[in-house]
Amino acid sequence: MANAASLSSPNPYPRKSPCCGTALCTAYVPTANTALAVLVEQGIVREITGHPRNRVFSYTEHLRTLNEGTE
Repeated sequence: MANAASLSSPNPYPRKSPCCGTALCTAYVPTANTALAVLVEQGIVREITGHPRNRVFSYTEHLRTLNEGTE
């Protein structure tokens, strides 16, 4: 269980969201990277930029569903 001191500590890896750029839209970069690595490994998402930073991921099954019938 987290103690009060750990709950009040600032995020050591804040990243503002490009959608709104506010302090409310921060994420823990290592946590997000770990979660994305698992999703990539399981084939749920794929990285589409090929860059080591500022990566963009695609949720392929969702896109496949959206594209059905558009061919």
